[in-house]
Amino acid sequence: MNRQWITFFFLLILCGKIFAQPETDYTKTSSLLLEKASQAQEDYIRFSILLTERADMHAMNANFHKQRTPLAERTRRVISTLKTTAANTQGDLLNFLNQSPDVLPGSVESFWITNLIFVTARPGMIATLSQRADVAWLEYDYAIALVEPDSRTELAERGVTESAGGVEPGLLAINAPAMWALGYTGYGRKTLTIDTGADPTHPAIAGHYWGNFVPENLAWLDPVSGSASPFDCDSHGSHVTGTMVGLDPATSDTIGVAPEGVWMASAAICDNSSNDNLAVMQWAIDPDGDSTTIWDMPDAINCSWWAPDVDPNCNSEYVDVLSALEAAGVAVVFAAGNFGPGPSTVTIPQDISTDLVNAFSVGAVNGNVQATPIVGFSSRGPSNCGTEGSLLIKPEVSAPGLNVRSSVLNGTYALFSGTSMASPHVAGAVLLLKQAFPYLSGTDLKLALYYSAIDLGQPGEDNSYGMGLIDVYAAYNYLVTQGNTPASPNASFDVAAKSIINLDTLICGASGVSPLLLVKNEGDSAVTSMDIVYGYASGQRDTFFWTGLIQPGALFLISLPASSLSSGSYTLDVELRNPNGSEDSRFLDNRILQRLTVTPDPEIPPVSADICVNANALLSVSPQAPWTALWYEDSIGGNSFSQGSTYYTPTLSADKVYYVGSGLSGSLGLSDTLSGKGGYDAANTGFMTFDCAAEITLKSVKVYTNNVGIRLFRVTDASGNQIAVKNFQMLSGEQELDLSFTIPAGTGYKLHYSGLWGMYRQTTGATYPYDLNGLVTITGSDGGDSSYAYFFDWNVIFEGTCPRAAVTVNTLPGTMNTAFAATPGSVKLPNQTGDVQFTDLSANAVTWKWDFGDGGTSTDQNPLHTYSLVDTYAVSLEATGADGCADTYIDTVVVEGWNTAIDDIDPSGSQILVYPNPSGGVFNVKFSFDTPTEVEIYVTDIVGRVISTPFKKMVGDEVVQLDISGVSQGIYLLLVKHNGLVFTQRIMTGLH
Repeated sequence: MNRQWITFFFLLILCGKIFAQPETDYTKTSSLLLEKASQAQEDYIRFSILLTERADMHAMNANFHKQRTPLAERTRRVISTLKTTAANTQGDLLNFLNQSPDVLPGSVESFWITNLIFVTARPGMIATLSQRADVAWLEYDYAIALVEPDSRTELAERGVTESAGGVEPGLLAINAPAMWALGYTGYGRKTLTIDTGADPTHPAIAGHYWGNFVPENLAWLDPVSGSASPFDCDSHGSHVTGTMVGLDPATSDTIGVAPEGVWMASAAICDNSSNDNLAVMQWAIDPDGDSTTIWDMPDAINCSWWAPDVDPNCNSEYVDVLSALEAAGVAVVFAAGNFGPGPSTVTIPQDISTDLVNAFSVGAVNGNVQATPIVGFSSRGPSNCGTEGSLLIKPEVSAPGLNVRSSVLNGTYALFSGTSMASPHVAGAVLLLKQAFPYLSGTDLKLALYYSAIDLGQPGEDNSYGMGLIDVYAAYNYLVTQGNTPASPNASFDVAAKSIINLDTLICGASGVSPLLLVKNEGDSAVTSMDIVYGYASGQRDTFFWTGLIQPGALFLISLPASSLSSGSYTLDVELRNPNGSEDSRFLDNRILQRLTVTPDPEIPPVSADICVNANALLSVSPQAPWTALWYEDSIGGNSFSQGSTYYTPTLSADKVYYVGSGLSGSLGLSDTLSGKGGYDAANTGFMTFDCAAEITLKSVKVYTNNVGIRLFRVTDASGNQIAVKNFQMLSGEQELDLSFTIPAGTGYKLHYSGLWGMYRQTTGATYPYDLNGLVTITGSDGGDSSYAYFFDWNVIFEGTCPRAAVTVNTLPGTMNTAFAATPGSVKLPNQTGDVQFTDLSANAVTWKWDFGDGGTSTDQNPLHTYSLVDTYAVSLEATGADGCADTYIDTVVVEGWNTAIDDIDPSGSQILVYPNPSGGVFNVKFSFDTPTEVEIYVTDIVGRVISTPFKKMVGDEVVQLDISGVSQGIYLLLVKHNGLVFTQRIMTGLH
């Protein structure tokens, strides 16, 4: 044959191979994929390949249900079967894809939750793959979208006030409080939000994040950006999460069905990829990668999303995925969609109908009114999947979805409407039932909600309400009637780490850091031992075995082993384990992390002073801030009789030893000046409740009386036993009571008053708790949440751990009677200079030591001193005679008026003075009115915004104290309105 003919022949064969493309098997290829391929503007397209051989999870789940297979065994078999199926069947196809030049390198992603592979390939690969016998279906990597909150206006009456301690109307509509009353709050049960993520800083859900208790990779998955910690790219996910488990512990604002449940989350919907969505569902079935464990799996998954671009496809990958999750025991809940009221508007994949509750879709009712009618936007059935009977009816149940209040970004709350708001009510209900029946599967719990729902609309199941409005308490009773025994909501052994006493008193000299851990026995049995795991740095934790006795309900302080730490800041991580050698089933409160600042507790050295017989001494020590000196009569025990760095002794005729220790003191509670928020109580008894984390001294409280008489004050413990009592013969008006009550660590204390006359009670405006450094917490009053009974400005003292130092005063033979005069004794700035002439009046003095109270000192006999700021100054003079003994005398100098740097406008003719100014935050407002006058006092910033609560008061010739120490350093305006006039003065705070 001619060579040219031979060449032409082979060219024909080669061309045939190039241009003979395989035909597409349209029975295996979605129309969406073909459409996207024909429109492709790029060389590659991403799609999924569903393999022919797949494990029948639906049949496996039915078999588990029939044989009542334990959950742990179910999960192990499900994961093992799915992984084995994928491993045995994907190899050949994976090799083909990875070696094909038409596949984008690195784009192949294999799944096992269903036998599925995602790939990015040239469009021509679609036809090739459709011809393979091991390929069942090819689908475009379609978008996943939120079931967006409905924007159409539908009015809804809200029956519950949005306030501290409030409960949302939707929770009442589904009967959640009845479950709470039984003790079922969803404690520790887990829900997974597949949504836009969740805000881990919102007060209603921050403490419920599962990642607070386990490594974050077991609580959060971001398949899009790979973020290691939660975020919310919208607000939708935070709102959904709040409806499931939200509760703000500071206000008891309850927005969640299961207020003690925990959440896991993913931001898969931020990318809108089905690939990412399936990755989250596969992770959810086995977060820790160990098929033998189930503690890490969510109990419920809320899905407020859908696939908007996909035609009805009742054989999609989600059929297998949902069946796998159900077989493993997880309850998957879907929002039905917001495309009602037309028929067959339930979205995809919510319309899958392989059994009664597999794709458990939820419609939205108005939970704010008693009738709970269906909302217009709620999607209706029937399903597009061509089934019959109950399988054809959609949705399965309904729940509140109109004007639902829940958490959104930036720590705020908002009303959203949609079936996205209804489905988390159902997922939260699953958590309540799961706590009661932890051995039941998600299928069992959803069936209980399905069969016990309140029938609404047409009699029986219908395509608007499904079976009706869920009633979680009715579902609980349904499960009981089916022969299921509920687990006790209580625990025999339950220890809670309540707080770490973060006080510098915990560190004395070289003894090391030994923080005090406050533990409460929340269980039914006494705790005699536990393991305490603790550490000050990440990854470095030690364990010590504690033994002792903590009765049920009791608080107990445990001193952690001393650790040698240098000064600085640390995060102390403490976890309680194995109470009495048993597992603590209520483990969420076992761990606490707290910032600890290490500052040495100052060891005060011994001090001595030599004075004349029958003279006075001014004793001085210098503990480091924030410590103060506490003065005692004895080396141990007893109450301090004075506090502060100095103590002016009485006249001493013999040697005397005092003892001084370092301690902390502070005030808590309301500071009331009869501001019109209350009145004098007609009752002759009342009390306030409080807790103590360590032994403290309740030094004093302020009270107001309107009758002269004897009054009794006492403290009782949680059992009603009296631990401190004191009587006072009292006058009428404001009085500070020196209680000096020693209170041990404990909870449930009551500070009582009783007598024949009432005392002043503030009836509104109280906001509990009031806390002082974790030492003392005022928790409430006998008058209710906003009432505050009698006892204002609690002064509390806590003694440090260093031994008290001896302060010895030696009396020597000799005579000295120290005295001085100050001219003038009262200075008014700027009308006068700040000069004060001091004159020694002592007899026989040869040396002089002056302290002018503002940091200035002198050794002159008759010094001249200049004051520059308004204040009241304690001036001391220690004079020593020729015989070597000394005496000390103290008097005060008052500096009034205005600082010359401060502008003022006083239309009242200098009847109002403000001092000290500048101040650390507490100002005295001195009124000089001849007759009582009503004034209104308040403070604004320099642009006129009110920053202190205005109050009115009748005043005459008196001083009113104004405390704005809580504001930041700066210049503000003090305004006093009276008789149609306004007194205005600039004041400076944060300086002194």
